[in-house]
Amino acid sequence: MTQAPEPRGESFRPWRAAAAFVVFAAVWATPLEGLDGPAHRLLAVTCGMAVLWFTEAIPVAVTALVPVAAYPLLGIAGSKETAAAYVSDLTFLFLGGMLLAAAIEAWDVHKRIALEAMARVGTSPRALTGGLMLVSAALSMWISNTATSMMLLPIGLALLSQVDELTPDATPADRTRLSVAMLLAIAYGANVGGMATPVGTPTNTTLLDFWKRSDLLPGEGPSVGEWLVVASPFCGAMLLTTFLVLTWRLPRAAGGVDRAFFDNRIAALGPLSGGGKVVLGVFAATAAAWITRRPITLGETTVWPGWQPGYEALLSRAGVETAGMLHDATVAGAAAVLLFLLPGRTRDGEVRPLLRWDEAERSLPWGVLLLIGGGFAIAQAFGTTGLAAWTGEVARDAFEGSPEWLVVGGSSALITVLTEFTTNVATISTLLPTLASMSEGLGVDARVVGVPATLAASCAFMLPIATPPNAVVYGSGRVPLLRMISTGVLLNAASVVLLTLISASVVRVVLS
Repeated sequence: MTQAPEPRGESFRPWRAAAAFVVFAAVWATPLEGLDGPAHRLLAVTCGMAVLWFTEAIPVAVTALVPVAAYPLLGIAGSKETAAAYVSDLTFLFLGGMLLAAAIEAWDVHKRIALEAMARVGTSPRALTGGLMLVSAALSMWISNTATSMMLLPIGLALLSQVDELTPDATPADRTRLSVAMLLAIAYGANVGGMATPVGTPTNTTLLDFWKRSDLLPGEGPSVGEWLVVASPFCGAMLLTTFLVLTWRLPRAAGGVDRAFFDNRIAALGPLSGGGKVVLGVFAATAAAWITRRPITLGETTVWPGWQPGYEALLSRAGVETAGMLHDATVAGAAAVLLFLLPGRTRDGEVRPLLRWDEAERSLPWGVLLLIGGGFAIAQAFGTTGLAAWTGEVARDAFEGSPEWLVVGGSSALITVLTEFTTNVATISTLLPTLASMSEGLGVDARVVGVPATLAASCAFMLPIATPPNAVVYGSGRVPLLRMISTGVLLNAASVVLLTLISASVVRVVLS
């Protein structure tokens, strides 16, 4: 079941909150060259919030509300712009996806999907985790990673519910390990898969656009084929590393389960009700609309034109301009409204809406919406105060006289840390010019630094606010925050090592 995150921080420990205040005060009181005013105060607030999140001194959603109070009180940003940052199109994409998941659950469609999937891959925790990760990565290569995680979350939760039934003797610790592995596989698979193609994530297109306009990077940038050759080794190695980190302590699978077992379970559910069929149709149509919305191009060839350009052209001929107004959230919002409008018939003959509001209220993770909003507010302030640009200047000074491998590894590590608190597009847009000029000044090939740095902007595995997929799976209530942080630390470190290795080999060979 999709549910709100488990309440955390009820056992109040004053030292945790005190530690956050001490860190905040210490950062504010420490003079930092080139950093003053709102940017300095923002750094202090962000460090204090990080301590609150890591120690869970108070519920994580409450920590996400700190900018609403702190930014205006400390002169970092006005109340209106800070509050406005808490709502974006991604917020409504998340809401629409959660409502769709609630309807799937209300009509038992999720159980059928889970049983059919398990019948094909088995009940092995490693097989289920690996399967979810590969599907997530493959989808995210061509559609937004948020939409990908939204589509797969109901399936992942349904698989978990069936595994729970098959292993009644499993310990709570084993159940938690499996929940963490399978749900993080969805989020991390989406994050990694988006790096493999130029259209998989906006950070990739940001680099390619900068490449065309800047004199610091030679040529017009890599083609789709070249990008695949450059990014695929890293993505493959990162997926393998992620799989090993997520599954190394998983419990053993239940034995003696074959296809007949699942066939019997599916038969016991009875025929799919009329309402279930309609919900399944809405789900399939929503997924198809997400996948086919944007054009897909390979080099100079358009493989799929996308339905959005045709829709915009059709309305334009009728005098209605919608260019650039549609988003995956538009699809999610339309699907959500349909769930309350369309009727469905139960097996008892009752006709009711596909989703009732009381069912929706029980399923919506309001705390995660605050968490996502807090991430947006932090990201916006990093850009408007100049804190992100200052960080890039500090990096340039720090790498003066360093060998190439240290420049690549250090810049990748910096961006990996920054993107945990800021949007990856804002981070890479701000730092790319600095990194390119820094590379030229150090006598380092800017391509060898720029490509790994861009990929590093998608390597945010620690916090729910880091990427929408992280927030989506955290919203299930089955991924403890400290478990996400501890897993993410390992993967962040692994990504920096792998990026340093590919910069010296694949990037140089392919793009030279």
